[in-house]
Amino acid sequence: MFWCYHCYAPSDHPSGPCAARGKPVERPPGTSRMDILIWELGHPDPELAILAARALGRVKTHQSATALRMVVESGADISLRAEALLSLIAIEGPEARPWLEELSRVHPLPVSQAAQERLEQRAATGVWPMSGSPDRWTFCSQGHVHWGAYGGAGLLLRYAPDRGEPEYLLTERSRWVDKGGTWGIPGGAIHDGESVEAAARREAAEEIWPPPAYRITGIDVQDCGGGWRFHIVRADVSTPFAAYAGKETDATGWFTLTQMKELRLHPGFRDWVEQNAARGR
Repeated sequence: MFWCYHCYAPSDHPSGPCAARGKPVERPPGTSRMDILIWELGHPDPELAILAARALGRVKTHQSATALRMVVESGADISLRAEALLSLIAIEGPEARPWLEELSRVHPLPVSQAAQERLEQRAATGVWPMSGSPDRWTFCSQGHVHWGAYGGAGLLLRYAPDRGEPEYLLTERSRWVDKGGTWGIPGGAIHDGESVEAAARREAAEEIWPPPAYRITGIDVQDCGGGWRFHIVRADVSTPFAAYAGKETDATGWFTLTQMKELRLHPGFRDWVEQNAARGR
C-alpha cells in the first residue's frame, strides 16, 4: 500500500497519477526530511503520525514548532495532539508557558492533562522535560542526524549453501519511511538498556516477523565519526525462509553480494557491502 504525497489517498502503485486527484503519488524530487516529517503528521496511520511528532520535537526549528502547534490546536486524534504537545514543550521550553496554561484549562484530556503534568514538573524540578523515547531523531557531535537516541542495530541473515555464493536476506524500505525504496536490513533504534543483539532481533521481528533459529557470527560497527553507531549483527541460518513484509517494508528477498550490485541499496548498507564484498562474507 502506498499513499499519495499530495492528498494521502491510498494507491496500489508507488508513482504515477493519484486515482483521487490525478496528481503524482510520489513526493517531489528534493523533498527535505523536514517536509516529509510534517507530511507524516497528517498520515492516516496514527502510529506513523505520532512517530513524526516525536521526531519533530528533536528538530528545534520554527518550522517544526509551527507544524506541531497546528496539530495541537486541530481536531486531530487526541493521542497525536498530546504527543505533539510534548514535542512542542521540548522545543519552546519557557516560552510556551502562557499557552500551556491555557491548554491545561480548555483542552480535553489527555491534551490538557499532558500540559498540566508538564507545568507541574517544571514547577517541581525547574527543568523542562524532554521526550525519553529512543525512537527519535538525534544529532551526533558532527551535526549529523540519526534515528535512535542510543544508536541503532540491524540483523543481517545469511544462508551459505554448500556450493555457490552465500545469500543474504534484505528488505526494501517502504516509500513513506526515510530512504524509502532502498534495500537494506531490518533494523532500528536501540532501546535504553537493550543489548545490540536484542535490538536487532526485536527490529527483525517487527519488520519481517520473528526469524527462525540463527547463529551469530559477528557484529560490525559503523561509526559516523560523531559518536553515533549502527551495529550490524551478522548471523547464519540453515535455510532461506520466506520473510513477511511488515508496514515499513515493501518487499523482502535473498540476494548474493553479486546481485546486490544491481539493487538500489540504503547508503549505510551499501558502505558495508563495498567494504565486505572482498571478504566473502
